[in-house]
Amino acid sequence: MAEEETPSEELSETTPERKIYMCLRCGTIFSKSDLEISPGIHCPNCGYRIIIKIRTFKAKPVNAE
Repeated sequence: MAEEETPSEELSETTPERKIYMCLRCGTIFSKSDLEISPGIHCPNCGYRIIIKIRTFKAKPVNAE
């Protein structure tokens, strides 16, 4: 079973930059590199200046001791 888990872990580590921002007006999802192309913080699609950061639901290991 360890062999099955290894490819998924490698896949998540080797995937390129995730798209983590979303425009509230048009709903376009884009990455931080798209924000850095032009000056200021705004949607690269519609120019709206209110964007949100999408949360990643990655489980954190916690010791219960």
